Amino acid sequence: MPSSKEDPPGSNPYLHLFFDTTEVAGDPDSSSLGRIGIDRLADAAKFLGSKIYVPDLVLEEIAYRRLRRLRERIKDAKETATRVKAYVSVRIEKERTDDELIAMFREETKGQLTHVSATVISVGPVTLQKVLELSTRRIPPFSKADDPTGFHDAVVLLSVLEYAKLQQFRACTFVSNDRDYAEWAIEKLAREYELTVVFETDTRPLIEKLERIRASASQAEADWLTRKETD
Repeated sequence: MPSSKEDPPGSNPYLHLFFDTTEVAGDPDSSSLGRIGIDRLADAAKFLGSKIYVPDLVLEEIAYRRLRRLRERIKDAKETATRVKAYVSVRIEKERTDDELIAMFREETKGQLTHVSATVISVGPVTLQKVLELSTRRIPPFSKADDPTGFHDAVVLLSVLEYAKLQQFRACTFVSNDRDYAEWAIEKLAREYELTVVFETDTRPLIEKLERIRASASQAEADWLTRKETD
């Protein structure tokens, strides 16, 4: 396929796609993925050579979300067992520890992400100093004047920027439906990292964009091959 002479290497933001918890998390009662698991995303990304990334903190958030839901289910089951014990015997066995369950949930999500060829990146390079700087300056996701919540959101975003900088990407896409993020703040931080970051709030419109790019690329390839055959 002919290469584009207009775009410098690494300037296409859709070659590197980073996903937040809102797009990765599925039903908390199962290991299923959320919108990141839509087959059309993997198909379009594979055709375009786009890479999919997920910060490891996202896996932790999903694991603990599933743990809370499971504990609720177990509590309900025990209460039901108590109510019906005069009529039927109900036993709950093999209860695992929280640590065992978290490890299990983490590995299940990691396994599901292999189906979309996602790379799990570390939030390790994000320092507390950088997070506190955002909090002090009230840069989203820290947006409430009297309540600086948003620690996890800040770590996820900064991990994306740190990884992109380390890998010498010039541009990338960050996908999150978390309303605490703000496009202007992401653009401002991206400039500090000498990056261009496209902010998408939903995986589904992103898929449509990738598919339009794919269609254009297919047509460009067809035109190029036609010209080659007729020259």
